[in-house]
Amino acid sequence: MIDYVKTEIANYSDKNFGIRIDASGPLNHLKKEVEELLEVLGKGGREEEDEWADCILLLLDAFRIRYGNDTSFNKILHFALNKLDAIKDREWDSKPDEEGVFHRKR
Repeated sequence: MIDYVKTEIANYSDKNFGIRIDASGPLNHLKKEVEELLEVLGKGGREEEDEWADCILLLLDAFRIRYGNDTSFNKILHFALNKLDAIKDREWDSKPDEEGVFHRKR
Protein backbone atom coordinates (compact mmCIF):
# COMPACT_ATOMS: atom_id res chain seq x y z
CA MET A 1 0.00 0.00 0.00
CA ILE A 2 2.74 2.47 0.94
CA ASP A 3 4.53 1.93 -2.38
CA TYR A 4 1.25 2.45 -4.23
CA VAL A 5 0.73 5.75 -2.39
CA LYS A 6 4.28 6.83 -3.26
CA THR A 7 3.74 6.05 -6.94
CA GLU A 8 0.43 7.90 -7.03
CA ILE A 9 1.88 10.97 -5.30
CA ALA A 10 4.93 10.97 -7.60
CA ASN A 11 2.88 10.64 -10.77
CA TYR A 12 0.49 13.43 -9.79
CA SER A 13 3.10 15.78 -8.41
CA ASP A 14 5.60 15.42 -11.25
CA LYS A 15 2.89 15.76 -13.90
CA ASN A 16 1.34 18.87 -12.36
CA PHE A 17 4.31 20.64 -10.81
CA GLY A 18 7.29 19.25 -12.71
CA ILE A 19 10.20 17.22 -11.47
CA ARG A 20 11.69 19.09 -8.52
CA ILE A 21 14.83 18.67 -6.47
CA ASP A 22 13.93 21.16 -3.74
CA ALA A 23 11.50 19.91 -1.10
CA SER A 24 10.95 23.37 0.41
CA GLY A 25 7.90 24.14 -1.75
CA PRO A 26 5.76 21.29 -0.44
CA LEU A 27 7.08 21.88 3.10
CA ASN A 28 6.13 25.56 3.00
CA HIS A 29 2.72 24.55 1.70
CA LEU A 30 2.51 22.03 4.55
CA LYS A 31 2.88 24.84 7.09
CA LYS A 32 -0.25 26.47 5.66
CA GLU A 33 -2.17 23.21 5.64
CA VAL A 34 -1.29 22.52 9.28
CA GLU A 35 -2.81 25.90 10.18
CA GLU A 36 -5.96 24.95 8.25
CA LEU A 37 -6.07 21.60 10.06
CA LEU A 38 -5.80 23.35 13.41
CA GLU A 39 -8.81 25.50 12.47
CA VAL A 40 -11.04 22.49 11.78
CA LEU A 41 -9.57 20.06 14.30
CA GLY A 42 -12.24 18.35 16.35
CA LYS A 43 -15.06 19.27 13.98
CA GLY A 44 -14.88 15.92 12.23
CA GLY A 45 -16.35 15.31 8.84
CA ARG A 46 -14.98 15.64 5.36
CA GLU A 47 -13.28 19.01 5.87
CA GLU A 48 -11.14 17.72 8.75
CA GLU A 49 -10.36 14.49 6.86
CA ASP A 50 -9.26 16.52 3.82
CA GLU A 51 -6.91 18.65 5.91
CA TRP A 52 -5.31 15.56 7.47
CA ALA A 53 -4.86 14.14 3.98
CA ASP A 54 -3.37 17.38 2.64
CA CYS A 55 -0.76 17.35 5.41
CA ILE A 56 0.20 13.72 4.82
CA LEU A 57 0.38 14.11 1.04
CA LEU A 58 2.58 17.20 1.24
CA LEU A 59 4.92 15.65 3.81
CA LEU A 60 5.32 12.49 1.77
CA ASP A 61 5.82 14.41 -1.47
CA ALA A 62 8.53 16.55 0.14
CA PHE A 63 10.21 13.41 1.47
CA ARG A 64 10.07 11.81 -1.98
CA ILE A 65 11.54 14.92 -3.60
CA ARG A 66 14.35 15.06 -1.03
CA TYR A 67 15.28 11.36 -1.07
CA GLY A 68 14.22 10.37 -4.61
CA ASN A 69 11.56 8.21 -6.20
CA ASP A 70 13.51 5.03 -5.53
CA THR A 71 13.45 5.54 -1.76
CA SER A 72 10.65 3.69 -0.02
CA PHE A 73 8.35 5.61 2.29
CA ASN A 74 9.32 2.96 4.84
CA LYS A 75 12.48 5.05 5.31
CA ILE A 76 10.51 7.94 6.79
CA LEU A 77 8.83 5.48 9.15
CA HIS A 78 12.28 4.29 10.25
CA PHE A 79 13.24 7.93 10.86
CA ALA A 80 10.12 8.29 13.01
CA LEU A 81 10.79 5.11 15.01
CA ASN A 82 14.42 6.10 15.61
CA LYS A 83 13.30 9.51 16.85
CA LEU A 84 10.65 7.92 19.07
CA ASP A 85 13.32 5.73 20.66
CA ALA A 86 15.45 8.84 21.29
CA ILE A 87 12.65 10.84 22.90
CA LYS A 88 11.46 8.00 25.13
CA ASP A 89 14.39 8.66 27.44
CA ARG A 90 13.71 12.39 27.77
CA GLU A 91 11.92 14.05 30.63
CA TRP A 92 8.92 16.20 29.81
CA ASP A 93 7.05 18.94 31.63
CA SER A 94 3.99 17.61 33.40
CA LYS A 95 1.68 20.23 31.88
CA PRO A 96 1.40 21.65 28.37
CA ASP A 97 1.90 25.31 27.51
CA GLU A 98 -0.97 27.58 26.38
CA GLU A 99 -0.92 25.99 22.93
CA GLY A 100 -1.12 22.45 24.26
CA VAL A 101 2.56 21.67 23.69
CA PHE A 102 4.55 19.59 26.15
CA HIS A 103 8.17 20.71 26.33
CA ARG A 104 11.28 18.78 27.17
CA LYS A 105 12.74 19.51 30.57
CA ARG A 106 16.18 21.09 30.32
